Amino acid sequence: MKVSVRAYGSIREIVGAERPGDIVEVDVAPGSTVASVAEYLGVSPGMVFLAILDGEPCDLAARVGEGAEVTLMPPFTGG
Repeated sequence: MKVSVRAYGSIREIVGAERPGDIVEVDVAPGSTVASVAEYLGVSPGMVFLAILDGEPCDLAARVGEGAEVTLMPPFTGG
């Protein structure tokens, strides 16, 4: 099933998105979780500070459905 992924910071570089907020489309198995989508893209779940599923903050164990949009954000830095 197709899932759209938006990634920011260091995670964006891992998934191959050119600019922050660019969408990367992936095909994952039915029943996949946010964590398994991240791992499919080469992102360790430990790197994800905030995950958002279809516009709502979620746990990495949340199941994704066909056409879902997942946002992955690393820890924030700066001051």
